[in-house]
Amino acid sequence: MNSRTIAVVSVFVSMAIVFRLLKNAVTSMQFLNIPLALAFVASYLFGSKIGLMVGFFGYVFSDLLIYPGLWTIVNSLVAGLISYIFGLSSRRVIQDLVLFLEAFLLCFFFDLSTSTLLYILFGLEISKALVFAFIGLFLPVMGGYLIGVGPLTEFSTSILTVLLIRGLEKRNLKKDINIG
Repeated sequence: MNSRTIAVVSVFVSMAIVFRLLKNAVTSMQFLNIPLALAFVASYLFGSKIGLMVGFFGYVFSDLLIYPGLWTIVNSLVAGLISYIFGLSSRRVIQDLVLFLEAFLLCFFFDLSTSTLLYILFGLEISKALVFAFIGLFLPVMGGYLIGVGPLTEFSTSILTVLLIRGLEKRNLKKDINIG
């Protein structure tokens, strides 16, 4: 890694931490996944490896400041993985709708897989964990109380991702930084 790569990862991870902390100071409810959106943006603009690092470290460090637990490991690993995938799959995407759909589907996969893995780690069978995780995106389960929070979070995160990518592209950020 060169110094520009380290700087880009550091800036994006720092933004993920700060904005997640600010959001949690207002509400702990998940209506927008800021670390994931920033990891997607970094992955799209600077490559999959950078997105992987931003996704992983954004969750690790922000969770350490908010409230670490088993979910820290699960969320950071899955965020890094799907941010890496986003960078590979969206590299040549031109249309905003396609970019939005990719982000939406990967956010959905993030929510479903992290919930499923956590339910398994807390003792549910795989099939039950998957059912509870899926239903939990739409209806309150296992102590939840929000309705439709999954699709709302996935929608808002995907919109933010597309807006940030297009806004930063207009400013030629990638060209100015030129990570080689």
